[in-house]
Amino acid sequence: MSPNDAQGNATAPKTATILIPRGSSPRALYNELTADLLATLGDTETRRASHVETWHSLTPRARAQLVGEGRVKLVVNVPFPGEQLGEGWPGNLVNAWWADMTPVHGPILGPFTTKPIALRMETEWLQAKGIPLPDDAAEPDTQG
Repeated sequence: MSPNDAQGNATAPKTATILIPRGSSPRALYNELTADLLATLGDTETRRASHVETWHSLTPRARAQLVGEGRVKLVVNVPFPGEQLGEGWPGNLVNAWWADMTPVHGPILGPFTTKPIALRMETEWLQAKGIPLPDDAAEPDTQG
């Protein structure tokens, strides 16, 4: 099943995954459940590992990467509204959702038809990679 065919799930999580690597600090994907559990361990630090955004909210660096990879064709710096990406892609790129994993040196996942699908794929990717930590050098420019 492709990510665009999957159903997004906006319900609150019922389980939490907290990784406690030997000799390192615990880490988890942030949600209400993990926040409560981590709070019992003492001081915590929240760091952004990814961004789920529509085209216009992606960082300039992420948009340039998608164009450079040939995944998006632009007409005057705006995705061509009728551009179809991939088999079965029903929407236009202006309304597409992307999961930008570059803060943890990952890819930009997408396009996805809905935000819940993009959020789920973001979560699955982060969990599959062992919830990598972002570093300051990988943090994309959030200006403009």
